[in-house]
Amino acid sequence: MRKGLNRQIRFYICLVIGFMVLGACVPEDIETICTEMKAFERFSRINGDSLAIVPRKIRTEALRRMEQAKDSLAKYNYLAMVMKTYLVTTQLDSAQMMIRRLSSFIEGQEEVPGMADLESECFNMKGNVFARMGKMDSAEFCFRRSYERRMKGTKVEVIPDILMNLADASNRLGKLNVGAAWYRKALLMCDSLHLSSSKKPPIYYGLAQVYVTMRDFDLCDYYYNLAGESYDSMLPYEKYIYLNNRGTSYYYREDYRTAIEYFRKVVGLVEGYSDMNFELNLGLMNLGDCYLQLHEADSAVKYINECQPFFEKMDVKAALYYI
Repeated sequence: MRKGLNRQIRFYICLVIGFMVLGACVPEDIETICTEMKAFERFSRINGDSLAIVPRKIRTEALRRMEQAKDSLAKYNYLAMVMKTYLVTTQLDSAQMMIRRLSSFIEGQEEVPGMADLESECFNMKGNVFARMGKMDSAEFCFRRSYERRMKGTKVEVIPDILMNLADASNRLGKLNVGAAWYRKALLMCDSLHLSSSKKPPIYYGLAQVYVTMRDFDLCDYYYNLAGESYDSMLPYEKYIYLNNRGTSYYYREDYRTAIEYFRKVVGLVEGYSDMNFELNLGLMNLGDCYLQLHEADSAVKYINECQPFFEKMDVKAALYYI
């Protein structure tokens, strides 16, 4: 679910897209297409961070702009933004419906950079949905396809985000060496593309999690400390991942009291965002587990009972099995 800042598409790309969509276009048609894509790029750039904070507001505006767009590529780029908002609000059925609609549009379209970017967005979202459902083999495949398609597109600045998703999927499949390699490639991409340093903290805490799994807590803390230096500038979802994963590191050290401190911070953070219900309930489940390990059964039951109905409604089998 990472979001990159989009760059304006050059005129010659708009020209290619114009002939692809409309056939032999008159100059006014080409100008309309380029203008609409520039409008989308500006909207995406301005609202990229807001998507994770006020997703429903962004969804409403993206749908309005989508209805008004005359160019198909611009229209479906707005649809891709709508698709992302459904993932943020944990409306997976709606997200999957948007994915099917976007996939149907992409099928049969000609190979141009703008279409490769759009197809990459679609695969990235598929991967995120599969990851939420615990289907990590499918998630890894989709993230890899997203990376391959983005390499043929124009918005290369979002590649580190895709590589982070690919690394996480690899880690969850137990392929730690592969996951670490993808994270390090993401760091190299940030440097080679001269991207903002704000891209790096999620890579740092991703590498930290690799070392948690390997039980190398010295390197784990090294990378968590690097990430923590940028905590105040992180987006809410990034703060959530940092706190949750750092809490997990203490859980595996059997330092349950410190783990509880971090998981309480998780709950306190996400309670302020009505669309982070998945993250809230995961935090509650982790608190329940920690209290169980401390043999404080009453507290454990309290938190488990709070989160179980949510996971039953969402049919998250991995969480239900864990509960």
